[in-house]
Amino acid sequence: MFGTNTGNVYLKLEGEDEALTGVLRLNEPGIVAVYAVEGSFDPPTLSITGQPQTEIEGVEFGTFIAKGALDARGQIRGDWETSIGTGGTFHLFPHEHDDVAQEVGDANQHHSARHNFGAIQIDRDGILKIARSLRSEFPSVIVSVNTGTEQARYLEDFEQFEFGSDTASLVRIFAQKQDAAVGSQAVTIEFGPQVNWAMTQGENEAWVLGKLEALKRTIRHSSVHT
Repeated sequence: MFGTNTGNVYLKLEGEDEALTGVLRLNEPGIVAVYAVEGSFDPPTLSITGQPQTEIEGVEFGTFIAKGALDARGQIRGDWETSIGTGGTFHLFPHEHDDVAQEVGDANQHHSARHNFGAIQIDRDGILKIARSLRSEFPSVIVSVNTGTEQARYLEDFEQFEFGSDTASLVRIFAQKQDAAVGSQAVTIEFGPQVNWAMTQGENEAWVLGKLEALKRTIRHSSVHT
């Protein structure tokens, strides 16, 4: 997404075209936000509205609306705006579910690679091991945990924070950086009751594929497959 806010988004929708529901995840530098969305698809137009589910102290999230058009390549481009006055444009494109790079863009190609794991059992130490493995490469690593409400914290804060619950319904690790030499690079890892996955994104295809393979090894060594 682009405009007053810029970042990576991941949108999953289910249901009939006239009654879609789903989740939108927005990754901006320093913030990971989750929205519950609903909408409709009247070819070629997708229209959605979203209500924020994330609570971060000192950060305001507004209700948003977005509308875009589906093209022949399966991509959607359009405009978005929120109740707090922010707005801009967006570009959605499909992701493969395995280690297949996607090339999208005009002047700069954007590559994404994603891997879905099976059932995973992972504890706090495992989460810390994975997040710390990213710290040497990225200026900031954000860990989000949902134990009733979702809280996003920088790794340094997460290492010291004591949660009121021993279990979480969702854990997300996110890291992103901009580099003049190699362009943008981002890593997103999510553990949940239904799906456990890791995704790498960047303008350098070799880095995207190589980083995903490294993440797969780190996650396997940090967790117990069930």
